[in-house]
Amino acid sequence: MKVSVTYSPTLRNEMLSKAQKVKPLNRERGAVKKSRMKLKKLFADFFTSMAVSVAKQVNSLKKMDESEINDLLAQLDLSDFTELVGDIDEILSALAEDGAAVALLQIGIKDDQSIVNQANEHATAWASYRSAEMIGKKWVDGDLVDNPNAKWRIDETTRDLLKSSVTQAMKEGWSNDTLAAEIKDSYAFSDDRAEMIARTETATADVQGNMIAYRESGLVTGKVWITANDDAVSDDCAMNGEAGEIPLDDAFPSGAFEPPEHPNCRCDVIPVLDNEITQED
Repeated sequence: MKVSVTYSPTLRNEMLSKAQKVKPLNRERGAVKKSRMKLKKLFADFFTSMAVSVAKQVNSLKKMDESEINDLLAQLDLSDFTELVGDIDEILSALAEDGAAVALLQIGIKDDQSIVNQANEHATAWASYRSAEMIGKKWVDGDLVDNPNAKWRIDETTRDLLKSSVTQAMKEGWSNDTLAAEIKDSYAFSDDRAEMIARTETATADVQGNMIAYRESGLVTGKVWITANDDAVSDDCAMNGEAGEIPLDDAFPSGAFEPPEHPNCRCDVIPVLDNEITQED
């Protein structure tokens, strides 16, 4: 979609001259690492305490037939995840705003406060939405309500990850203590999972900030998906990388609009600048 932006000829030429060669952003800069560490600690600490609660719940419910495991898991109270929303929002908002700031510098914009303000406003709104979506919720008139279309829900994934342990416990007649120990040590509540969530969500926030800035700038009309170009690249990511340049607001072949395509995705996106900016003198 062509965006019409009001720039003086001098400012237009200055911005374009500074953005002739767009280089990939540093995805390991300080702001990203700091946000990743904060988010990992938030989830690691939460998982440690939640594992105890979940183990008690499972023990109280496990007097059921193996065929009823799905019903058992559906009964688990995972509402404690809502406690995380505010902290997640704060972390993602700060990183999305930083992602917008570095993206504007990437394409040659450094002193346009109106664009910065607009980008920050959209970044904050996105972070609020995503922090609720992560636990299967959305904000409606200041209240958290169920979101049936939520993507990458940590609450539902937690139920899915517990299924194998609970199934084995039912089959083998584990004691309560054995099941509790297994749940506490499971991937569902592990540091590795906390790291995966933190890495994926901070990558998402960073790129979302970039995309917001590209749209607000009026200088970017296209994008290119960049893969790590090795044997570990997924089929979907490889397909997106092979697509070449596509319009800024179009989806890549996999259906994704930007990385990450999946948890722990290592892909990146590069903006394509408009060669003919519509201007009004």
